[in-house]
Amino acid sequence: MINSLILAAGTVAAEEGAHERMLFGIPTFWFGILFAVGFLAMLLVTISFSGRGIVRSHTATDRLDRDEQVAIRSYQGKHHV
Repeated sequence: MINSLILAAGTVAAEEGAHERMLFGIPTFWFGILFAVGFLAMLLVTISFSGRGIVRSHTATDRLDRDEQVAIRSYQGKHHV
């Protein structure tokens, strides 16, 4: 019963000139491509923030301001017991 309703609805849509596999005038595979590109862009943004735990020479603690050094020592005292 359900299958015949689905087939009937598809037949009516085809007779009315509805375009298959089109959404907002764009082929549906383009939506997949656009979302894949978007997710890859988000992946690159995520990866760009992944190196925060790495100590680099230009951000070593001996080059930080006095306030920042005090904050780091305070943090280490609280969390590295």
